[in-house]
Amino acid sequence: MRRSRAGCRRACWGGSCRTARLELHWGSGVARQTCDGETCTAESEPTGDKKGFVEVAGLPKSPVEVALRLTGQAGEVLVERELTVTPEGVFPNGPDCGEAGPQAVIAVTGAGQVGEG
Repeated sequence: MRRSRAGCRRACWGGSCRTARLELHWGSGVARQTCDGETCTAESEPTGDKKGFVEVAGLPKSPVEVALRLTGQAGEVLVERELTVTPEGVFPNGPDCGEAGPQAVIAVTGAGQVGEG
């Protein structure tokens, strides 16, 4: 994957738009997990991908038009696309612990393909 540093230009719905800036960070995943009785530990390792999160106030659970731009270290445009995503409610602590609010996932491959994912 080419080095990228920033992304997301705007998100629009209901006749208004919001701008946001995304900083990407190297991703990691669980490499090993061990459990001893009720206690578990996990070790992480780099995955080679990059991830980021942008908080967009008022995000609805209906289609949102997103204009995405990823730039490289020198400011060159690596990916520039517009797409529609539909945010969904998430329950990070389980369905009985309340909704954290709507979220959408946008995935970009190393080849520059963009999609909701």
